Amino acid sequence: GTLPNYLQGVFLHMFRNMYRIHSPAGWLSTVYDISEQLKIPKARGLIDAFVYEYFPLIPRDKVDVWLRMHAPHEREWILATLPDYIHALSLRDRIVSARLYREGKCGSSFDVEEKIQQVMEETYLAFSLALRLADTNWSDWELAIVTHPMTREVSIWRVTRHGRKGFPMEWQQWLSKDNTVPWIVFRSPSEYGEYAEVKGLRL
Repeated sequence: GTLPNYLQGVFLHMFRNMYRIHSPAGWLSTVYDISEQLKIPKARGLIDAFVYEYFPLIPRDKVDVWLRMHAPHEREWILATLPDYIHALSLRDRIVSARLYREGKCGSSFDVEEKIQQVMEETYLAFSLALRLADTNWSDWELAIVTHPMTREVSIWRVTRHGRKGFPMEWQQWLSKDNTVPWIVFRSPSEYGEYAEVKGLRL
């Protein structure tokens, strides 16, 4: 899911005033309370996903220093439109766009997103918060153990290929007695297509 635009604005406003709340945990608890008052469906999962993808925010001066060392050819193009703060996911996308634009290409012979993400994590500009566990039959999603960036709680999420977008797993709907779709572990790769087509397997 995606956090509604109007609530994103509330989040950003609250982030600017986080110093008044004194701690990230207190800020997060306040946001949970506001979302419950607004009666947003699946609010806690949406909030956690938003926090996972967008925090921490990186100040412009730190980005500038990093670009000088690791992406000097893309630095000027990126700084031209760089805000005072940016999150790692957006910065990575800008670096990818700048590199492809400079090279006059619309694609690359290698996974440039993964390479840039790896460098950002190795230099502590981005955090590796997900330990991927297994593939799923949901398009672009994998299961992973995720560390919440604010609460530091560890749980299983579904995440994208590079682990930079994710959403907490809501196990109730899968473990409920009302769910008739079976859970099965395959021993052979050929079983995936054969069984899933007939039974509509979820995982």
